[in-house]
Amino acid sequence: MSYDEAVARLRTWAGRRVVVRLEPETSVMEGVLSELPSEGLDGALFAVDAHVRSGIALALFRDGVDAAREEDGALVVEQGRVTVTVTPA
Repeated sequence: MSYDEAVARLRTWAGRRVVVRLEPETSVMEGVLSELPSEGLDGALFAVDAHVRSGIALALFRDGVDAAREEDGALVVEQGRVTVTVTPA
């Protein structure tokens, strides 16, 4: 799956509850996914429960995505040393 396909998949989940897991940090966030403005970046930014929390939950960069795939209904993205798994809740 390409970077564009991964971002498109995330955009289809905007407004839905998701679980975001970051490895190897073992961070887990759960809440409603939304896209944040990313003007000036060659990437896409997403937040979880943006109305309650501040900050970016997920940043994908066009030149940083090493691999992306769907696995058991989840989106798995490898970017550098971090693997992000986003699963609709």
